[in-house]
Amino acid sequence: MSRAGKVLGFTEKVLIFLTAFVAVILFNAFIAPEISINASFWFKSGDYVSLIIVIAETFVVGTILRSLVVWTFKMQFERK
Repeated sequence: MSRAGKVLGFTEKVLIFLTAFVAVILFNAFIAPEISINASFWFKSGDYVSLIIVIAETFVVGTILRSLVVWTFKMQFERK
Protein backbone atom coordinates (compact mmCIF):
# COMPACT_ATOMS: atom_id res chain seq x y z
CA MET A 1 0.00 0.00 0.00
CA SER A 2 1.32 3.42 -0.89
CA ARG A 3 2.04 6.17 1.60
CA ALA A 4 -1.07 8.06 0.41
CA GLY A 5 -3.20 5.03 1.18
CA LYS A 6 -1.95 4.98 4.75
CA VAL A 7 -2.29 8.71 5.41
CA LEU A 8 -5.45 9.57 3.49
CA GLY A 9 -8.82 7.93 3.74
CA PHE A 10 -11.24 7.42 0.87
CA THR A 11 -13.16 10.62 1.63
CA GLU A 12 -10.00 12.73 1.56
CA LYS A 13 -8.95 11.22 -1.77
CA VAL A 14 -12.38 11.89 -3.28
CA LEU A 15 -12.35 15.49 -2.03
CA ILE A 16 -8.87 16.04 -3.47
CA PHE A 17 -9.92 14.78 -6.90
CA LEU A 18 -13.16 16.80 -6.81
CA THR A 19 -11.09 19.88 -5.99
CA ALA A 20 -8.77 19.04 -8.88
CA PHE A 21 -11.75 18.60 -11.22
CA VAL A 22 -13.20 21.99 -10.27
CA ALA A 23 -9.77 23.60 -10.67
CA VAL A 24 -9.34 22.10 -14.14
CA ILE A 25 -12.84 23.14 -15.22
CA LEU A 26 -12.30 26.71 -14.00
CA PHE A 27 -8.86 26.84 -15.63
CA ASN A 28 -10.22 25.61 -18.96
CA ALA A 29 -13.26 27.88 -18.83
CA PHE A 30 -11.68 31.16 -17.81
CA ILE A 31 -7.90 31.13 -18.13
CA ALA A 32 -7.17 28.94 -21.15
CA PRO A 33 -10.33 28.23 -23.15
CA GLU A 34 -8.32 28.15 -26.40
CA ILE A 35 -6.67 24.86 -25.38
CA SER A 36 -9.90 22.89 -25.77
CA ILE A 37 -10.87 24.85 -28.89
CA ASN A 38 -7.52 24.10 -30.54
CA ALA A 39 -7.76 20.43 -29.61
CA SER A 40 -11.27 20.31 -31.09
CA PHE A 41 -10.00 21.95 -34.27
CA TRP A 42 -7.14 19.52 -34.81
CA PHE A 43 -9.13 16.39 -34.02
CA LYS A 44 -12.42 15.65 -35.75
CA SER A 45 -14.10 14.14 -32.69
CA GLY A 46 -13.93 17.52 -30.87
CA ASP A 47 -16.13 16.97 -27.82
CA TYR A 48 -14.57 13.64 -26.89
CA VAL A 49 -11.07 15.06 -27.22
CA SER A 50 -11.98 17.95 -24.90
CA LEU A 51 -13.44 15.49 -22.40
CA ILE A 52 -10.33 13.32 -22.52
CA ILE A 53 -8.15 16.40 -21.99
CA VAL A 54 -10.19 17.44 -18.94
CA ILE A 55 -10.05 13.93 -17.46
CA ALA A 56 -6.29 13.69 -18.02
CA GLU A 57 -5.70 17.13 -16.51
CA THR A 58 -7.87 16.20 -13.54
CA PHE A 59 -5.79 13.10 -12.78
CA VAL A 60 -2.53 15.02 -13.13
CA VAL A 61 -3.68 17.89 -10.88
CA GLY A 62 -5.29 15.44 -8.42
CA THR A 63 -2.10 13.40 -8.18
CA ILE A 64 -0.07 16.54 -7.54
CA LEU A 65 -2.53 17.73 -4.87
CA ARG A 66 -2.55 14.30 -3.22
CA SER A 67 1.24 14.27 -3.12
CA LEU A 68 1.28 17.72 -1.55
CA VAL A 69 -1.25 16.71 1.09
CA VAL A 70 0.68 13.54 1.94
CA TRP A 71 3.94 15.53 2.11
CA THR A 72 2.27 18.07 4.42
CA PHE A 73 1.01 15.31 6.74
CA LYS A 74 4.44 13.72 6.72
CA MET A 75 6.12 17.01 7.68
CA GLN A 76 3.62 17.59 10.50
CA PHE A 77 4.20 14.12 11.96
CA GLU A 78 7.99 14.44 11.73
CA ARG A 79 7.94 17.70 13.71
CA LYS A 80 6.18 16.12 16.68
